[in-house]
Amino acid sequence: MGNNKPKPNKSGGQAPQPPSLAQPSKKKPKKKDSGSAKYLYASVAVVVAAAAVALPYLYASQAPLEAPPPIDDPSFQDRKPKKEKKAKKAPSPPTPTPARPGPQSGPIDPSCVDENESCEQWARSGECDRNTQFMHSGCRASCHICNGGKRPPKRLGACEDSNDNCATWAAIGECQSNPGFMLQNCPVTCKMCQSETCKDDLPDCTERCKGGAASNFSENLQCYHEPELVEKCAWTCGACKEHRFDRPQCERRKGLKAGVGKPGEDSVAGSVNEIFERIVASRPDVNVLSSPEADGPWVVTIDNFLSDDECEDIIAAGSTDGTQWGRSMAGDGVQAARTSSTAWCQGKCLKHPTTQKVEQRVSSLLGGIPMENAEPMQVLRYELGQYYKVHHDQNSPRSSAWGPRMFTVFMYVGDGYEGGLTHFPKLNITIPAKKGAACVWTSVLDSDPYQRDDRTDHESLPVEGGVKYGVNYWIHMYPFRTVPQGVCGNQAYIQNWH
Repeated sequence: MGNNKPKPNKSGGQAPQPPSLAQPSKKKPKKKDSGSAKYLYASVAVVVAAAAVALPYLYASQAPLEAPPPIDDPSFQDRKPKKEKKAKKAPSPPTPTPARPGPQSGPIDPSCVDENESCEQWARSGECDRNTQFMHSGCRASCHICNGGKRPPKRLGACEDSNDNCATWAAIGECQSNPGFMLQNCPVTCKMCQSETCKDDLPDCTERCKGGAASNFSENLQCYHEPELVEKCAWTCGACKEHRFDRPQCERRKGLKAGVGKPGEDSVAGSVNEIFERIVASRPDVNVLSSPEADGPWVVTIDNFLSDDECEDIIAAGSTDGTQWGRSMAGDGVQAARTSSTAWCQGKCLKHPTTQKVEQRVSSLLGGIPMENAEPMQVLRYELGQYYKVHHDQNSPRSSAWGPRMFTVFMYVGDGYEGGLTHFPKLNITIPAKKGAACVWTSVLDSDPYQRDDRTDHESLPVEGGVKYGVNYWIHMYPFRTVPQGVCGNQAYIQNWH
């Protein structure tokens, strides 16, 4: 028994209470007589039992949130940071870009280890400062007492990110969609505060970096045109050293033109309208649901874009020759944002004659943008009650290897189901599901296709009966398929900044 604070155990399972919450144990009472002892022992037993039940829940309520999981599919849309109520062992780093270790002062000491799997969680919550005697002894690596290769814990009251992947997660919109985790662990990247290594050196950075109405009032438009701002307004530009990755393998090819660029010109402004105006003029089966004429973004549907046989071929090829069906995992770890299943068209599926015909048709529809700019065909299956909540398709940094997602081409390849309609809440548009039809919309502005058009937020409403099948293409500004996926991630690279 005794008065010392209990050390965390090494056995795993449910995380024990953090050291600062540990309570001294009560000393065993001296034996007086057999009658009073029975009552005393019974009382002590009740207190101990109550503590055993209450303390784990006390700790669970204070445990820090779990870090996001790996980003491991080509879309980078289906892997959102998860929030956990119980402390767990930290996940492995995102696969396209492994987390970089913190600065090292020398070779890693193999004897510098944590004695409990919860040490890193405790360190993040400030236990290294509050309970130094215990933590500096049993959690030396997480408290950065010795050179164990771990990142130093976040200091109490300091403005600093506590994860090397903050920039990657912020690039796909996690500051907005998962603020509970991101604002706590990535305050610098999410523009909550400036740090010693990520700050503005000019007093007027906000005004100098901001774009006008044509750029949807972008916060950092001018950062891509004025090199001085990248250095002197690094925080506003999102250009601090922790936000820009240096990877020569991910530099775009010299002389590479944007997918919507006009022949012989560097400008991409006005290209979006030209592509959709050409679609409307060339196809009699086009239905214009939204357009700049009505002060909206482009959203059109095309009847009979696929034949019945092509629909069946695509479902079969995606199911048998692509990747295995996998549950889509978009969400915040508490509620799923997407419950459908996905099969990516890869390998034999890409070589299927019908797949090649459809890809050529999509390329021609978009004015000849090569299909190497497209992510692989995504075949989707929504069963009864499944859905995809409101989201936006543009989630790629301007200076990523492949640039922003510009267009979405969604094809309806199944029938015999109810519900599951595509809905654009900001436009008050609901797309009628029709086998063989395609819905095409823009994710970027015509005035500046590097800038996201927030008006095309959309969702897939729950399926009310049967099974819905669909096919999705995301088209990027620059080639996607030829970029080394195991090397380049959905991140900003300094090689593509200007």
